[in-house]
Amino acid sequence: MTPSMFGQARDLPPRYETNGLNSASKKKFDLNIHTVNQCQRFMDWKGTIDEAMQLETEDIIAAHRKYEEGVNTALSQAQEQIENAPEVASAMEALYGALIAYSQTVVLRMRAEEPEIGGVDHAFRVGQAYGVSCVLNHLVDRLTDTTGSTHLAALDDFSDSIHNEILIGANAAGLTVELLDAKGQMIN
Repeated sequence: MTPSMFGQARDLPPRYETNGLNSASKKKFDLNIHTVNQCQRFMDWKGTIDEAMQLETEDIIAAHRKYEEGVNTALSQAQEQIENAPEVASAMEALYGALIAYSQTVVLRMRAEEPEIGGVDHAFRVGQAYGVSCVLNHLVDRLTDTTGSTHLAALDDFSDSIHNEILIGANAAGLTVELLDAKGQMIN
């Protein structure tokens, strides 16, 4: 990633005067302005990430905070899209399914390889599965399908159980880093 890779909201076209337009043109113009306004809102998380990347070399703590802000802004925008369009909720459900399936492929690969528990290979595979599970459980789980058109809630419960199984493997691997439960709380 390079700084400013997402661009800034200021790169979007300015608002134009609508005087002298007929009603059909004005309606089309209003739709275009609505699209520009939506793009500006969606640029917020991109701009926040750009700012975080700029801060990385100066202040790691400030960059971390800015990335957290980017996470929250992006998830808020995703949630808004889910609420406004059932097809977005369906797309998120499919992404959720892909992440669950990927996490399970890593776990099954580890079982097939039968690495020595506590060994480097075991720790690597558990860490790989844990990473995917954290993305799923700590980010994607924050989104809710308010339309009721998907099975996101059931997938949330299922992914929590998978995460708990992965934590058993993480403990067996003897990992010394802090571990988070399915809801993002630090565990002992």
